[in-house]
Amino acid sequence: MASVNSHIFVVRLFLTVLMLYAHIPSPNIIVALLLLYIYITNKNLNVSHINNPTVNKIRVFQILIIIVFIVSMIKNMRYLEYVQSNYAQITGNDIPYLYLKIFLNGFVLIFIFYTAYNYGLYSFYNRTFRFQVYRYIVFLGTFSALVNIIVWVKETGMVISRYNFVSPIYNSPSGGIFIIMISVFLATEYVSNRYLKTGIYFVAILNSIIIVTKSSQLLFIALFITYMVLKYMNISRSRINVLITVIFVVSIGMFLSDNIFNTYSNYYRVLFEDNSYDNMIRTITTNTALELFYTNPVLGIGYGMFGAHNNVVYKGITLGSPHNAFYSILSEWGVVGLLLMISLLAYILIMILKILNNKPNNYDIVVSIYLLSTIALFPIGNWALYPPPSETAYLLYGFVIWMFIGYASLKATSSKEI
Repeated sequence: MASVNSHIFVVRLFLTVLMLYAHIPSPNIIVALLLLYIYITNKNLNVSHINNPTVNKIRVFQILIIIVFIVSMIKNMRYLEYVQSNYAQITGNDIPYLYLKIFLNGFVLIFIFYTAYNYGLYSFYNRTFRFQVYRYIVFLGTFSALVNIIVWVKETGMVISRYNFVSPIYNSPSGGIFIIMISVFLATEYVSNRYLKTGIYFVAILNSIIIVTKSSQLLFIALFITYMVLKYMNISRSRINVLITVIFVVSIGMFLSDNIFNTYSNYYRVLFEDNSYDNMIRTITTNTALELFYTNPVLGIGYGMFGAHNNVVYKGITLGSPHNAFYSILSEWGVVGLLLMISLLAYILIMILKILNNKPNNYDIVVSIYLLSTIALFPIGNWALYPPPSETAYLLYGFVIWMFIGYASLKATSSKEI
């Protein structure tokens, strides 16, 4: 069996591959080989022996999601030729066996997050493992933030505008901002040097400013305020419930009126008007998602299939996902998948309430606020639980979130301090 240090090295390599996914030839093969090695060499990751009611229920959700995924993909094989021809017509790239490749890609992603959940369970019992892995995630987030800043200075001359540079690491204008933000809160727990911690805070905050996306900027502020309230204020159980209620009311309000925050600042509004075509194409893809749902209302068109079905091109741009978890799931997973995902989120919320109402430590607070943000983002943006396979910038973030869910599954039913 591999030593603890060698296993941590492999996990770090795996996390690095997830971050560089967009640049690696045949990444699914490499990921599959790493996962195979991880399970063979680390018997502790076989957590099937854990008999915990919360863990068992999350397992049921995972199994049902896999079943819906497989049945949906089999049911929609009648679109095999259409997917092949439509994608080739839109992109000019005729990929052999495209349907099969999308299916395998979706399966690999689901297994990646299954593994992350197992690691979360494992991390509950192994503080050393948790410390080493999360410190490395802080490093990855900070490194990508520094690269973003350098590219932003070089390409824009330090001009702040929406999507005016692309992160060379993630190949995305969002620049991996979510994993960068999560590094800030992990650093509060796993980085002891105050000067290093201050530097991490600085680069993360600067990234949230230069990467002009409403969801990331508002989320960063909301998470910081929530973290400070939970950490430094001794609030009662009823007030915790009120705080969480407020978070979801705001989230639903943003879903119903996604431009509400533009009215507060002319400058902020102008930043987004400069790229109004971006908002326009997202509106178009939202309508496409609804059309696809109407044709396949029960099980959807299949996980990861939106990009192959979407034939709308606006100013030379077409999106591989609606950039909205609600519409993405509605179109790709159907009503069955949507109800399943909402039920999973509701159960995660119950776990969070149990943790926050049981004298949470600093790490518990970090886990709780990020799981809360994952739920709150469901109606207004991409989410981390099962992100669109085409959105590879969310892979590492999703992995961390599923680790949090694994940890929270055990913490919610244990008063053990670790």
